[in-house]
Amino acid sequence: MTHDERMHELLYSNEGRVEQCERICKLEGLVLDAMASYLALVWITNEHVGCERMEPSSPATIRFRALQQRAKELGVPDA
Repeated sequence: MTHDERMHELLYSNEGRVEQCERICKLEGLVLDAMASYLALVWITNEHVGCERMEPSSPATIRFRALQQRAKELGVPDA
């Protein structure tokens, strides 16, 4: 399903506002859980190559910061 098709489906579904809000909150939780798992991987990767856990210049940290920024842009709280 394309982005536009999904937007149309969500806009015109019979699903109520409460259900939509519940889904959004659950998706935000999923994003935070995924980011926490990725952060652990960043720490392990950086330590493995001899860097500090959150070495700003490491590729793993740069990628994590990019994902964190995307989550913030989407309005995920505490991202």
